[in-house]
Amino acid sequence: MTQTITTQYSPYAGPAADSGATPAILIEGLEKRFPKTSGYRDIATFWKRHYTVALQGVDLSIPEGDVFGLLGPNGAGKTTLMKIISGLVLPDAGTVLIDGFDIVDDPDDVKDYLSYVSGEERSLYWRLTGRQNMQFFATLYEVPRMSRDEKIDEMLTLVGLLDAADERVGNYSSGMKQRLSIARGLLTDPDILLLDEPTRSLDPLGARDLHRFIEDDLVAKHHKTVILATHNMEEAAKLCSQVAIINAGRIRATGSVDSILERLTVQGKCVLTVDGNAGAVETLLSSSHGVMGVVRELPTSKGGETFNLTLDDPTKNVPVLTELLVRNGVGIIEIRISKPTLVEAISNIAEEDDGTF
Repeated sequence: MTQTITTQYSPYAGPAADSGATPAILIEGLEKRFPKTSGYRDIATFWKRHYTVALQGVDLSIPEGDVFGLLGPNGAGKTTLMKIISGLVLPDAGTVLIDGFDIVDDPDDVKDYLSYVSGEERSLYWRLTGRQNMQFFATLYEVPRMSRDEKIDEMLTLVGLLDAADERVGNYSSGMKQRLSIARGLLTDPDILLLDEPTRSLDPLGARDLHRFIEDDLVAKHHKTVILATHNMEEAAKLCSQVAIINAGRIRATGSVDSILERLTVQGKCVLTVDGNAGAVETLLSSSHGVMGVVRELPTSKGGETFNLTLDDPTKNVPVLTELLVRNGVGIIEIRISKPTLVEAISNIAEEDDGTF
């Protein structure tokens, strides 16, 4: 059986922690639940309500100047956590500190530090132009009137939309709409940008361009802290220096992608190509300790016999298998071990956790 990381999160151990610096975001004991309602009877009999637990005992410490990933399947609690951090939803218990300010006790101080950008295109007014959208939100966010137009042009230039500023948003591509949403989020010059599945509706090229913008402009040039909620594992591995895997409202693993995979013990896949009698080799492999499955591939023009193996622990099994084959006179042409992936990590966690409380 595959084993996943089920220990609760321990505080971030990285440069920010070592230096004693205040984290950009500190979350302790966060809880949130929502009432289940299916009709007016549920509203009328509120004292008998049943609840769905969205977040349970969430602890996180997110350093400044990084891209931090929140990973998990749909319904894991990512969006609820992002909305609580941004102040759009209040927690039932626990604390969230943004640069030392409490989101509940100091909402006016917190709002100057961060901005929330949803991956939903409905957050824009499609009948207005890009510039008109920016003017509306600049007024809403109380951007000073004297510098408003200059700030709008600056943000549109930053996301590469200045030339399309006077086109209706309804004519924008999905990638342009997403970049406009980010420009809107940057109007107040926040230190922290919360991106909730920003590449949800983008094609591969649009996603690639957005990834470059996050890496090169937001983080490298403007030193923003970016919190990225996604279920795209390749996106997280490419962009995030630290990630937290969340499922059923609980943080199940944290750290760099490499450190999580190093701590994750999973059934491994191994491709073995040998020079020898196929039947005898298959019998030898099948009877070896730690080999959970042997599948022989069809012969190819490259020569040799190839087997796909499932191993309970490749690190321990491969040296033993190598010695066994050599001892029995089997020539080894190639051994390739497939490393576990983030997809496996999250799917294993999801299988362990049925999400009910």
